[in-house]
Amino acid sequence: MSTRTIEVASIPLKPGLDLATGAAKTAWQASLATTARQQGARAVFWGYEVEHPGNIQMVVEWDTLASHEAFVAAPTYKPFMKTLEEEIFSGAPSISHIELRPAYAADIPDPFTQPVTECFRAYFPASFPASTYDAHFATFQAAAASIADKAAGGLAGGWSVEPARHESLGADGVPGVGKMFAVFIGWPSLEAHARFKESEHFERMVELLRKGLSGAEMVHVGFERFK
Repeated sequence: MSTRTIEVASIPLKPGLDLATGAAKTAWQASLATTARQQGARAVFWGYEVEHPGNIQMVVEWDTLASHEAFVAAPTYKPFMKTLEEEIFSGAPSISHIELRPAYAADIPDPFTQPVTECFRAYFPASFPASTYDAHFATFQAAAASIADKAAGGLAGGWSVEPARHESLGADGVPGVGKMFAVFIGWPSLEAHARFKESEHFERMVELLRKGLSGAEMVHVGFERFK
């Protein structure tokens, strides 16, 4: 079962910015095209966070982490980022790299190609053994596969390469440093996910994802693939 290396960026937009029209659209589409043509870039997805419409998420699948690092080290990268900071960003993006493992079969649907993607992040103290949560996630995968009437289309998860900072890992409102495990689940609609949360399976499933974590956050994104 192969591993996918993805870059996930949560990007706060300038207030009132519309990426579908005008100069903002031109700048954003140019940035997506620049990213997509980098050596090692396999796919580029982006979309608005449903819960935070002033934010977008971008997911880039790389053949290796080194390919993204080479892009960042290239002389064209700083001008590329400067344009985005001037035209698009209202603050610094939050970027992480995830070693994403597909779920219970190599030919399952890609969660990023579904109409809605549930993006779940679980945060753990630095001392928490990764193998423990790996076992919980494997049980979660198997349980998901056993649900005959599941509406979800695609499931994958993995650890962040970088240490994670989050309020749940610190004290007195100061973020601490630990580990982050990301889970992505594709759904045919927001309503389909809402119906699942009311089903007999939900509590059993969600408990598997909650085991051992210090904190968590979740958003839905309607990703589209840049072509």
